[in-house]
Amino acid sequence: MNRDPMALRTVDRVEVTTLVDNYVDVLLDSTDMVTRPPRAKDGEMPLNTLLAEHGLSLLVKVSQGEKTHTVLFDTGYTGIALLHNAELLGIDLTEIEALILSHAHMDHTGAVNVFLDKIGRSVPLFSIPRPSTILVS
Repeated sequence: MNRDPMALRTVDRVEVTTLVDNYVDVLLDSTDMVTRPPRAKDGEMPLNTLLAEHGLSLLVKVSQGEKTHTVLFDTGYTGIALLHNAELLGIDLTEIEALILSHAHMDHTGAVNVFLDKIGRSVPLFSIPRPSTILVS
C-alpha cells in the first residue's frame, strides 16, 4: 500500500508552548486550557520572568501512543527571548527534531543560527510555501 506522506494521522495529544511572541502578561492566571508559570514562588514575585520581543516561536509536541515528536515552529527575532524563555520554562531545545519556518521575515527566522548553535547539530528544515506570488514590475 502506497501511503501519502502528507496524509494527516490521528494523534493523542498536541502541546504548543509559546517560546517567543510580542506580548507577555505575567499577571494572568492559568485556566483549564492554558498553563502559565506561577506568578510568585513562596510569595515572592520572580525577577527573572519571560521575555517578549517582536516575533514568534512555538514549540510543538505531538504524541501518539508512547511516541512524542518535537518541532520548533519559527525562531523569533534575536534569540535572546528564545533561549531565555526555553531555559526559564525548563525546555530542552536539544529534543527538537525539526525546524519549520512559516515565512522568511526576520521576526520568524532571525534566531535560526542562535538555535542551531545552542543545540550543536543540524536538523531537518521545512518551510511553508507562500500561498501566492506577487510580481513586481
